Amino acid sequence: MARLPKKQEVVRGLLDNLNEALVILDPALEVVEWNAAMERLTGVRSADAIGRSAAAMLPLFRDTTLVPLIRRALAGETPDAVELSHTLAGDNRVVWLKARCVPWRDGESTGAVAFFSDVSDQQRHALLLLAMEAIGQSLTSSLDLNEVLDTIVNKALEVMGAESAMVVLGDATAPEFRVMRAAGRLSTEYARVGTIPVGGGPISVAVRDGRTMSTRNILTDTRLWLAPTRRSDIEREGFKATAAAPLAVKDRILGALVVHYWTERTFGSDETAALEFLAKQAAIAIRNASLYEAEHAETARIKAVTNVNRRISSALELDALLRTISDSAAELTGARLVTFWLADEQRRTLSFTSSTVPEMMESYAPTIMTYDQGGTGWVARHREPLVVDDMLADDRLVNRA
Repeated sequence: MARLPKKQEVVRGLLDNLNEALVILDPALEVVEWNAAMERLTGVRSADAIGRSAAAMLPLFRDTTLVPLIRRALAGETPDAVELSHTLAGDNRVVWLKARCVPWRDGESTGAVAFFSDVSDQQRHALLLLAMEAIGQSLTSSLDLNEVLDTIVNKALEVMGAESAMVVLGDATAPEFRVMRAAGRLSTEYARVGTIPVGGGPISVAVRDGRTMSTRNILTDTRLWLAPTRRSDIEREGFKATAAAPLAVKDRILGALVVHYWTERTFGSDETAALEFLAKQAAIAIRNASLYEAEHAETARIKAVTNVNRRISSALELDALLRTISDSAAELTGARLVTFWLADEQRRTLSFTSSTVPEMMESYAPTIMTYDQGGTGWVARHREPLVVDDMLADDRLVNRA
């Protein structure tokens, strides 16, 4: 449709001075008016918009929530306002808009007026309140670390509008960060690796400097540097915009809360504040859950030791006593195999006397060793514990095959 005769300058000025973005559409959904606020919201100039199909110009006017409202306004109704998401031109940042549609008439011409106002702050505030409530309920209803981590990443996805969210643990001295929980679009292969090497990416900066780090594109940002394997992993996954906030409790940094997006975008100050708030709550939740698990584990250990002492005290024969000690050691340490060697100080020999695997008693060799043989002899000779990281590579051990 051709543009209507030019309105008086005062009317045009009033439209441009509105805080709300405004567009007037005719029955064919072609643009009749497009104010300055609409230009800022969409990045489309009024001169380029007027007379064109709104749906052909912007996905916003193909939104399945908005289009029915416009149709109802064209029919003379005034429907209730709705909230919908919109990607800003230029930085690809997603905002929440409140849309209102009302009928419009100018002489014999009819159409619909659509008003748009940015309610992102209110929307994010509401989501933050829900996130606070959910995390608080998680803390009061369960101190299970897995449940707490699930709540954190899911709320980060929701509040930040992210495509993936991740919690990693590790401080500035660690060689790598442990991925404790990941949710969203990340592949199973990426999450299965379980660690992220320390480098110069957003996570490392957040943990090392204790500040939030965000980037429009993690692969092209010259402020960052990535190890070759890390860069390859990110290229394979395909995410670009990334933000990481430190998990800080008092003066200690536990790790980072990270969000990813598969398009380039910038992060507003309100989004950064929201991520930092979530990270702070997450750090408190993780610390509390970890303290609870440690306390629970200590209680279980004390109970196990008490049971072991009771069983050892009740063993009357030496063979039964040694078997009980071996079984109890396996129970307390989680070891799959425990053997007991009896020392003869005069002969400086060790005799294989019991095992948690009874079949070994008949086939194990040697059953007698001197203090100069194997790791067991080393312990008897030095009278101190021995920890071996690789049994196959340590020459002090016998039967390494």
